[in-house]
Amino acid sequence: MSTGRGDWFGPEPVRGRGVAQVAALVALVLTGVVLIALPDRDDRVFTLSPEHGPAPLDLVGSILVTAGWLGIVARPLVARRRVGGRAGRRALSVCLFAAGVGVGLIAASIFSQLSWWWAVGAAILVAVQLYFVALSIPPRG
Repeated sequence: MSTGRGDWFGPEPVRGRGVAQVAALVALVLTGVVLIALPDRDDRVFTLSPEHGPAPLDLVGSILVTAGWLGIVARPLVARRRVGGRAGRRALSVCLFAAGVGVGLIAASIFSQLSWWWAVGAAILVAVQLYFVALSIPPRG
């Protein structure tokens, strides 16, 4: 099912190549997460709330996380016909709703004192993204 227009990942990615690309993007995200998790001296570049604000190393980690995440998110967007055909409308609606809840929990925990609710929101977003990435990888055979 090639589109013939040569999308960002090639005309029709082969399963092995698609898995390798996703693994490289996940490694980029994990490297960024490690940089963000490293302790810093509280020398904030800017402040989001009394308890939150990125240090310079956090910004570098955020850039790596964002770059890897955008690459991961681009896969299902490029292969949206395959993803839509394999998931169905109801599953897509549930995933979009869940992603909205995840983003809302993360935003609420940053701008208020909801300490660990960001982890619940992040887990929801990761689950939705992994579902879409799994659907975007071509089946074997």
